[in-house]
Amino acid sequence: MTRLARAQTEVAQTYKRRLAVEEEIKSAKAALESLERERTNVETSLSELKAQIEAASKAKAAEDAVLAQLAASIQKVREELGALASLPTDIEAIKSKCAAVSGQVAKANEALTASQARAEKVLADTGAVETSVKELQSKFAAARQGADAVENQLVGLLEQTRGVHATAKGAVGQVAEMKTAIASLEALGAQLEASRTQLESESKRVAAKQAETSAALQRVETIRATRATAGAASASAPAPSATPPAASVPAPAPASDTLKNTNGMSRGAAPADSASSLLAEGDALRAAKNSAAAYEKYKAAIAIDGANSGARYRMGLALADLGKVDDSLSALKPLEADKEYGVLAQTAMANALRARGDVDGAEGRLSKALEATGYPEEHYRHALYALAGLHESKGDPDSLGLALWSYEEIVAGDPAYADVAKRIEKIKAALAAPSARNGAK
Repeated sequence: MTRLARAQTEVAQTYKRRLAVEEEIKSAKAALESLERERTNVETSLSELKAQIEAASKAKAAEDAVLAQLAASIQKVREELGALASLPTDIEAIKSKCAAVSGQVAKANEALTASQARAEKVLADTGAVETSVKELQSKFAAARQGADAVENQLVGLLEQTRGVHATAKGAVGQVAEMKTAIASLEALGAQLEASRTQLESESKRVAAKQAETSAALQRVETIRATRATAGAASASAPAPSATPPAASVPAPAPASDTLKNTNGMSRGAAPADSASSLLAEGDALRAAKNSAAAYEKYKAAIAIDGANSGARYRMGLALADLGKVDDSLSALKPLEADKEYGVLAQTAMANALRARGDVDGAEGRLSKALEATGYPEEHYRHALYALAGLHESKGDPDSLGLALWSYEEIVAGDPAYADVAKRIEKIKAALAAPSARNGAK
């Protein structure tokens, strides 16, 4: 009985251990399944990261290709400008030739005057000799029978005199030919002087265009450096979450269908305070093409909150819509160095100046906008778009080339920006036309 009890006890303990082992096996299976699910999630995350890395690599390759093409274009322009460096030397050589021709013309005039004087003297001497011979013939007519020898001598002398007279007439003809040649030389000198003046004018135009091109290239280099810095910062930053954070500053919205988020209209619902309500009402009125009523709303918002940069920027745009350029410039001027609207204000002022016909002033404002730092990339694209439009409006091949570079720089950062793609195709077609190639020469 003791052995049986002992055996039963051992069987009971073994059963308990088996149950414990089964529990442990179940726990191990659950843990294994959990690990399997985690492994699947990790593999999925790795696949997504690989896809993101491949997309980033493709985007970088495309950007590198665009930058390489831009560098080639810049190099080509620099080579063309280098080829024009010898133009001042050619102008100086032409000036020297013009001076030499003028000297030759002066000498020819002096020789002509001397020849004409000699010819006149010969004609006078010939007339006197012929008169004397005639007088002698009349005196010796009565004694002709006794003075045949003398008469023959006189006839010979008369023939000689006539030969001298013919020679004098030939000299007069030569003088006329020399006058014609001198007139031709004077006409050639006038043509050379006109050519020199034209070359000097062309040299000044080329120098101005060279300065303009250098400034544009400097702006493009600045934008490229800014994009490279922004790209490096975004590459080192942690991966974004599934839900992007809300913008810390209200981004502007389009003033037209071609430009995005640059007229000061805020995204989303406005706060409930009075100034923001007035801004929202003004935005709605301006979107409905009622800029006069929108201006009154913005003016009322500034009366409530004088430090509201968004209201001041919107008011400047509304005044520009109404054609009040001076008032628009006055409203926007305090925002030149504003931390939020600085670039947009400079761009709006440039557009107002261009509408008034001040192209140089507009270009200067856009240069300041592009040289500023610390603003959103979208604001720089807006300024660069305005600068490209200004160059495109000039129409000459050099300005069209600058516009093309600016539009391509915009596309490199935002391929779907406004109507840039269509403008690029239009400019390429214009530059490929024979008239554009002839104008570039």
